[in-house]
Amino acid sequence: MNDVPSYAEASRVLCAERLHIGYGCFLLFALVASALEMVYFGHRQVPVLTVFGLYVVVCGVGWVAMRAWPQRIYPITYLSALAAILCMAVYHVWVGNPRELMVMPLVLYLCATTAILPWGGMGQMWASLVAVATTAASAGFAMPHALPIPYALAGIVSVSFVTIPCADWFERLRYAAWLDARRARRAEAALDRMEHAAVGMTRLAANGPRRG
Repeated sequence: MNDVPSYAEASRVLCAERLHIGYGCFLLFALVASALEMVYFGHRQVPVLTVFGLYVVVCGVGWVAMRAWPQRIYPITYLSALAAILCMAVYHVWVGNPRELMVMPLVLYLCATTAILPWGGMGQMWASLVAVATTAASAGFAMPHALPIPYALAGIVSVSFVTIPCADWFERLRYAAWLDARRARRAEAALDRMEHAAVGMTRLAANGPRRG
C-alpha cells in the first residue's frame, strides 16, 4: 500500500520548500532596506555593502547545505536564523543606529518566521531567544536610544509571547492535515482492495463451478 510519507519526512520537505521562500523574502527586503540606506545615508556605503554581502553568504551557504544534507534541514534553519539576526544587530551597532531601529526589524523577522517557517513552537522559541539575547547584548555597546534597554527587551519578549503560540498552533494544524491525508489515503486503498475482491468474485461467479 502506498501510504502518505511520515509526518517527519513531510515536515522536512515542507521546511526545505519554505526555507527557499524565506531566503528569497529575506534577501528582497534586505535589498530594499540597503537601497534606502544608500540613498539617504550615502556615507554608510561600506557597512551597507558588507552586511548585505553577509546576508547573501548566509542564504547561499544555507541553500547549498540543505541540498547537501536534506536530513539536517532543521539545524540548517536554526543556524540560518541565528546568522540573520546577528547580521542585523551587527549592522545597527556598526552604524550607530538607535536601539529602537534595531528592535524593529527583529520584531518583523519574528513575525515573518512564524508565517513562513514550519518549525513549530520550538523553532520559534529559538529565534525569539536569539533575538532577546542579541537585544540584551546591545546594552554593552554605545548605541543611542530614546528608551532604556528594558523597553526594548519588553518589546521583543511581548512579540515572542504571541509568535511562539502561533507557530505551535500552525504546527498542530499541519499535523491534523497530515492525519486527514493519511486516513483518506488508507480509506482509498481499502476501497481499491474491496473493488478488486468484488471483481474477482463476480468473475468467479460468472464462470460457474468447474466440472470434473
